[in-house]
Order: sequence, then C-alpha cells, then structure tokens
Amino acid sequence: MAEARLVRILPARQLVVTGPADSALATAVGSLVDGKFTQRSAPGAVPVIFEYGSLGSALLGGLGVGLLPGRIGKRGWTVVDCATADSRTTITFAHVSGMQVADAVRSAIERTRAAFEAAGVLVDAGEPISAYDLPESSLGNPATFRASGFLSANGRWVTA
Repeated sequence: MAEARLVRILPARQLVVTGPADSALATAVGSLVDGKFTQRSAPGAVPVIFEYGSLGSALLGGLGVGLLPGRIGKRGWTVVDCATADSRTTITFAHVSGMQVADAVRSAIERTRAAFEAAGVLVDAGEPISAYDLPESSLGNPATFRASGFLSANGRWVTA
C-alpha cells in the first residue's frame, strides 16, 4: 500500500506525443503556469523546475503554515522534463516535494493531457506513478532533486 500512497503524494506521469518537442514542452509549462506555479529554472532550461507556494509560506517556512487555508500554507516543487526519440516526445511531470500541493500537480497533468488529446497529438497518456519510480538519474526523482543543490536546507531556492 506504500506505493499507492507515494503515487498520491508525489505524483508523476509520462505523456507521449507526436509533433515538435518545444511545442509539447510549452503546453506542459503553460499548464503549470496556469495552475499558479512559478518557474524557478532559467528560461529555456530543461528540465524545467517549478515552485508552488506563496510568499507567506516561504517567509514562515515550517512554522505550521501547512495548516493555513488555501495556497498560503502550501509549498512544493515540480519538475517537467522533455525527451525525444523516434519522432515522439515524452513529457515527464514529477512532483518532487510538498505533498500538500499534489492535487495542483495532478490538475496540471490533466490539463496537459486534455490539451494534447484535443490537439490530436497524444500517443500514450501513461499511468500515474510515484516520482520515486523514475530513474535515479532523473531530476524528477525526489532523492536526486534533494541532492541536486537547488534548494537550501529549509527548502528555499538557491540557484537558477
């Protein structure tokens, strides 16, 4: 049952599409931005790193902000990667930190899946998996993300 729990709190999914990789990535990025995620990685960088949270959650850190209503008390990190092989593009969403915002990540994944399907480019919607199911070489694996040095010990962004 631990696997189902990890899929719920650290969701990941790989969507396979046809067409230009940059267009597919732009659709995925747009879905997260529409969901009020903030891009933290440098423009044009892949994988793309997003933060979800508010100034209040950033300032208060771990001082019980998870108990506050709405977006104020929630904070998390999500990675979107893009790989091309055999004229197909795989967009990988991986929520690497912040179980309180997993629903927002799943919503962004669903918006992206629906956009791909509406455009007629969706080849495989994949199955929901845990971010821990991704290879350790992937920045979308939570252990790899934590070891990357992108975040300080208190979860603040330290590099761009």
